[in-house]
Amino acid sequence: MKTCDGSGMGSSGGFTLVELLLASGLATLVLGGVIAIYITVLVFWHGIDCRLQADRAANMAVTHMVYGVDAHLGLRAASAASVRQDADGWTLDYVTPRDPDGTNAIVYSAGEQTLTFEPGGVIVARGVTEASAFAEGGAVGVTVQVERVAGRFRAQREVGVRVQHRN
Repeated sequence: MKTCDGSGMGSSGGFTLVELLLASGLATLVLGGVIAIYITVLVFWHGIDCRLQADRAANMAVTHMVYGVDAHLGLRAASAASVRQDADGWTLDYVTPRDPDGTNAIVYSAGEQTLTFEPGGVIVARGVTEASAFAEGGAVGVTVQVERVAGRFRAQREVGVRVQHRN
């Protein structure tokens, strides 16, 4: 920075052109770095959010199957169960002693990629890419794989459970 020599001749206070160009260049570099960091954090956040949505959907599907929906009991209270395969998926029928209707069902539709709780037709999971169920030896097992897609991000989560029948 040029300074005044006191005579008032030939010089004035302020920054030279070179100093202004250097300061502008450094400010541009710092701002570019900050924007790059912001974009990177935003991309990571979207990827993590997609995985969390898949986790939540898979966990909630299994929770609804095990504990039930609304006033209807889930697999945890089942005293007997059977699995029927069909062209589009499977149906897991089970009996609970306290339910008014007596029999409940969980229906997997591969075409619609849904798990539905019957009675009532309550959809407990969407985006179910694969699901399997078995009923044998006094136990019921279910495995659910859920996929979520958010822009360029894709997340798959798989959750399984095995429940013993109650006496």
